[in-house]
Amino acid sequence: MSDRQKNFNKTLSKARVIIENAFALLKGRFRRLKYMETIILENTVTIILTALILHNICILNDDEFHDIGNLNEEILGERLRNPRNERDINVPEENRQAQLKRSEIVNVLLLRNL
Repeated sequence: MSDRQKNFNKTLSKARVIIENAFALLKGRFRRLKYMETIILENTVTIILTALILHNICILNDDEFHDIGNLNEEILGERLRNPRNERDINVPEENRQAQLKRSEIVNVLLLRNL
């Protein structure tokens, strides 16, 4: 794997951690999200957007979520149940379009880091 691809994987991994933490916060505040069926994509998107809006309303009204200790345990537990690493991000060689797209993103990240 080239240095540029390693940089891409590292950047993507950092972004994924931020997103996972955001979803963990939502699942902590709105426990129903932990058991949500994700069969119909449109419904899933609507439910998540609604949870985000409600979460932001709570923050605007100083209704902070304080159960951070349990939340950190949940995040760690989720990562242990669903381990991911840089290998998960690799795209099979036979998928040329995906390889080209990945290369474009790698180039953009390289330009940002100069």
